[in-house]
Amino acid sequence: ITSIPQAAFYSCGRLKNLHLPSQLQRISNGAFCGCAELTEVTFPETVKDLGEMAFAGCITLTEVTLPEHISTINKSLFMGCTHLRKVVLPEGIYAIGDEAFKGCIALINIVLPESTYRIGKSAFQDCMQLSRLRLPDHVQMIEQAAFQGCQFLEEIVFPPLLETVSEGAFAHCINMHSLELNDRLKTIEKQAFLHCPQLREIVLKDSINTIGEEAFAECRNLKKVHYPAALKEIKSGAF
Repeated sequence: ITSIPQAAFYSCGRLKNLHLPSQLQRISNGAFCGCAELTEVTFPETVKDLGEMAFAGCITLTEVTLPEHISTINKSLFMGCTHLRKVVLPEGIYAIGDEAFKGCIALINIVLPESTYRIGKSAFQDCMQLSRLRLPDHVQMIEQAAFQGCQFLEEIVFPPLLETVSEGAFAHCINMHSLELNDRLKTIEKQAFLHCPQLREIVLKDSINTIGEEAFAECRNLKKVHYPAALKEIKSGAF
C-alpha cells in the first residue's frame, strides 16, 4: 500500500493505535479525521504527503513526529486535536498551512524548522498553552490570525525578512509583554496586536510606514511608543 484514500477511516471512533505500512507515501485528505480515540501514530519515513484534515479532530492524540520527507503542513492537518502537546517537525518544511494546528489547546511548544518561510492563516489560532516560539530567520509571511488567541505566548522576535504583520496575527495574546520588531517591517495591519494588555513599550523601526486600524487597540498598559520619522500613516483607532 502506497496511499490511503480520502476519508478512508473517517470518524472510526474505536481506532486507538495506528502503525502504517512501510512503503506508504501519501495519506489523503481527511483519511483519519475524527478518529476520537486515536492516541498514537507512527509514520514510516517513506511518507511524503499528509493531506488536508488528515488527522483533524483526533482529540486524544498527544504526540506526533513527522517523517523527514514532508515539505508542507497542509491545511487543517491537526486542527482541533485538543490533547496534542508535542509536535516534532523535520527540517525541510517550508510552509505551515492555514488552520494547521488551530484549536490545539494543549500544544505547549513547537520548534519551527529553519526552512519555514510561510505561516498560514489561523495556523496556530487558539493554541492557548503555546508559550515558547522562535520564528526562523527565513519566515517571510505570517498571515491573518496566525497566532491569534495564543494566551500564554509572552514574547516575539520578528525574523529579519518579514515585511508585514497581517491582520489579527497576534490579537488576544493576553500575556505578550515583549515585542521586538525587525529593520524591514513596513506594515502592521488591522488588529495585528488587538487586546495584548501586557505590552508596555513598542519601538517602531524606521522601516515602518503604515499602522493599521486598531493595530494596538485595547493594549491598556501600553505607556511608550517610539515613532520613526518615516511613518506615513496611522489609521483610525490604531492605539
